[in-house]
Amino acid sequence: MRDDEQAIYDQIEQELGRPVAAALTINDAATTVLTRHRVVHFRGSTLVKVRKPYMHFAPMDKEAFNQIAYPLVGGMPKSRMNDTFAYLRGVAKDITNNDHYILFGAGTHRQTVWDMERLEVRADVLPNDCVWRSPYSPLPMTKPVEYIMSLAGGDTQLYDDIMQSLAPLVMATKPAGVIWWIGDDLNGKDTLMSALEELLPSTPRIS
Repeated sequence: MRDDEQAIYDQIEQELGRPVAAALTINDAATTVLTRHRVVHFRGSTLVKVRKPYMHFAPMDKEAFNQIAYPLVGGMPKSRMNDTFAYLRGVAKDITNNDHYILFGAGTHRQTVWDMERLEVRADVLPNDCVWRSPYSPLPMTKPVEYIMSLAGGDTQLYDDIMQSLAPLVMATKPAGVIWWIGDDLNGKDTLMSALEELLPSTPRIS
């Protein structure tokens, strides 16, 4: 590159606050993307943290990569963009070992990491390293949950049974056996399932 061309690149870089895309190496381009986006490996897949509809991880395929990379390094040749995509997938941190953590309150100031193996809250685990996420923060259980109690018709024993049937959702080791919710939808089973989908939208389902 001639000195006058380099001077132009340097001027634009100074004005934009980042290197000119066409002059970036693959490593520099990957670094530029990683300064703005969290990219990880999890259970053999590459994921990227996205903000909508709440702060969570989504698969980073080529289309998702283009959406986050082009605003940052879109001036690069297409072949170098493809190489950057491959490079990012190769260097992403593998956090598969964290698959027993759930982050509650994702994207809020009230974040809590729940350990599904120890069955306790963890203060030593970074929220950024949790793939399973819920946008809702847990509330102190000082009294029965009104909604669940209404489904139980005020029966405290039935309330306890319902709560025990929900417990495996946040446990890594599921109890042996099967729990059946019986009756028609007059007792709110479908409504309860819809509420669980809202509370834990990205956690593993019980099979």
